[in-house]
Amino acid sequence: MKSIQIEIKNGYGIVDFNHDFKYEDDKNGSYCHFYGLYAQNGTMKSSFAKTLSNYSKGVAVSDEIYQIPGSCVVSGIEQENILSYPSYDGRVWLSDSATYLVANQEAKEVYAEASKDVIEAFNKLKSKISEVTKTKDGGDEAIIEDYYRRFVTKEEVASITLPAVITLLKANLPEIKKGKIQFCDVSLNVFNSSNFKKFITKEKYRGLFDRLVKAYDEMCASPTYYREGFDSSSAHTLIKALEKSKYFNAKHEVVLRDSEDKRTKNINNKEEMESYLKTDFDRIIEADPGIEKPLNQLIADFSFGTNGEARRIIEDKSRRDILLFMGDEDRFYKNMWFGYLSGCVEEIENLLKVNDESKSKIEEALKKADDADTEWQDVKDVFNDRFSSLPYRIDIVNKKDTIVEDLVPPVFEFKFRNPRNPNMPYRERPDNSGQLSVLGRVLSNGERKALYLLNIICDVKKKLKDGADTLLVLDDVVESFDYRNKYAFFEYLQELASQNSQLYIISLTHNFDFFRLVYEKLYPKNKEQFRLVISDEKNNLSAEEMFDPRVFGNYKKDAATDKSAWVTMIPFARNIVEFQYGKDHDDYKELTKALHTINNDVTIEDIQQYLQSIISVANTPFDKSLNIYKAIIMHAKKVATTTSDGFSLKDNLVLAIGTRLCIERYIINKISEEDYRNAVSRERDLTRKLLILYSNNCSDPNKPTYLKMFNKAAAIVDGAIHINSFMYEPLVDIGTWEMKKMFNEIYDKTNPSGEL
Repeated sequence: MKSIQIEIKNGYGIVDFNHDFKYEDDKNGSYCHFYGLYAQNGTMKSSFAKTLSNYSKGVAVSDEIYQIPGSCVVSGIEQENILSYPSYDGRVWLSDSATYLVANQEAKEVYAEASKDVIEAFNKLKSKISEVTKTKDGGDEAIIEDYYRRFVTKEEVASITLPAVITLLKANLPEIKKGKIQFCDVSLNVFNSSNFKKFITKEKYRGLFDRLVKAYDEMCASPTYYREGFDSSSAHTLIKALEKSKYFNAKHEVVLRDSEDKRTKNINNKEEMESYLKTDFDRIIEADPGIEKPLNQLIADFSFGTNGEARRIIEDKSRRDILLFMGDEDRFYKNMWFGYLSGCVEEIENLLKVNDESKSKIEEALKKADDADTEWQDVKDVFNDRFSSLPYRIDIVNKKDTIVEDLVPPVFEFKFRNPRNPNMPYRERPDNSGQLSVLGRVLSNGERKALYLLNIICDVKKKLKDGADTLLVLDDVVESFDYRNKYAFFEYLQELASQNSQLYIISLTHNFDFFRLVYEKLYPKNKEQFRLVISDEKNNLSAEEMFDPRVFGNYKKDAATDKSAWVTMIPFARNIVEFQYGKDHDDYKELTKALHTINNDVTIEDIQQYLQSIISVANTPFDKSLNIYKAIIMHAKKVATTTSDGFSLKDNLVLAIGTRLCIERYIINKISEEDYRNAVSRERDLTRKLLILYSNNCSDPNKPTYLKMFNKAAAIVDGAIHINSFMYEPLVDIGTWEMKKMFNEIYDKTNPSGEL
């Protein structure tokens, strides 16, 4: 037996919860590590899953609304071995566990041995690249990616691998050998800075490098006022500073000296100063008019201190050629990498040589990886086989890449069925190299939900492969799925629960039909492992023993001796008649009289005869001569006075019927005889008709208070006294203590004398 104790306080709305989940194997030794919890509406479902999810990740638990610190303590399972999943939230994503499952570990070992020398040579190259780019603290992987992405598509960058980098280096080697070594004098961080990128990519500079440097050199070589480092850029900066400081506004003047060191007249305004300093620039423009705008731009760019490195490169005739492709980002940065790598030719050639020598061994390892059956194969088969109604199948297209680099994500391929001809082969549609955004557009909500389950399967498989005891918490993960896929996942859960000794499941649901299915599949292996989570008046939660969801068989068996069970047979028998013959059948009408205040002469014996003939209920525990309404209401009063805190569906149903009868009897005494006859003559929806008459045609002084109380109660009980596919789910979702409280309040208000 495995015991997992979970204690939660102030966890996202849970005030207090403490339960020992005991997992017992059946007598035949098979596993039944499955707890099914039906959570009443508003009790705990989402909060429980969120609390355990945060606890497993080390995130603090709290009551977020009231900002009260909370706590979660789990014993019997390691914190990191808890997998907790909320209901599907609409996202399309794939778990990191998928990468682990796709990679074949044996193939990884073979590859590691075969590529050991290659990896060593590659590490030497990365070290050299860090040296020539002056980025030793920049991260080797990031630098390699910077090189790689300059020569491939965006999609290819997402799956960068060592073989891909080697292939690119081999293709680039001729250009690398011709690269400009001067790039190695400047740090890669300079060229990758945002300011430099803005400068180097300006379209105004494209194809004008030679003309720009010629014009700039002339401006610096034959100045009237520019010399000793004071050039057009410095002048531009000076004028801006003078203007900003309001220098001329303060009546100050500036004196310029020309090339013969002669003083000009004193300058006392911005415009005159710009006119004097522009003389050299005008002379250059006259010789090459087309250079005016780009040269102006260059001078303006150089006036920003952050572009100092670009200016220094332009002014250094031994290095300026590295800016040859100004204005063309793609050519500049490719040329930049050719330059940097020209300082690494020896290391590159060594890597290519070692790679060629190891090629046959590496290819053998990759082929083994591609052919290997991995854990992914099991996951894929589970997904494709279980969810056969989906319009797509899923596979991996880069399985061998996942053994080359631990961080390479698997690229999932989705093959779609042709809706026009289901017999045609599924059409391949890759997910954009690992990006799943396309699926968010083409898949229906139900299909995306099924993909969500793939993540759960991957995570569980990963944990089981690690050999760790694992707690799997599922918060209605199949709620709102179509029934076919819902049951497909349930069958998978059942297999997991029965075949793995290290997996322990807690499945929470608010779908009584699904809970009933789970119960019937796994019962009677461990009945105690099916629980109803209820809340008391102080919002403390408890996981109580669940009643048998196959309620009617049990209630019918007890009806002859159990008053509550006998009363529940009335709506059950009525619906049996409805299913067989319809609502116009006499038996249906007569049984309806027991559930609505239609005929005060109906007795227990009258109804017993119908129960006997319709569903073979042998006898009744009531006095047969009693009026049916009085008998039900008085029994409901007895049920409502018991002190039991547990949940009882049959008591809830008795209290619901008793509550409705009390409301109807009170209203009938307040409205006119004519209104009553008109309401009864229409037979159906009597309670609602009476409430409308009470609201519109009655002068009862208590009406404002009573009408609000009656409507609230009717919303709970009126539609719940009918069987449906959810088996009284509205009455399962309300605590018996709440039903007792509601009945007692209405009974006391409508029967103040205590006599019917």
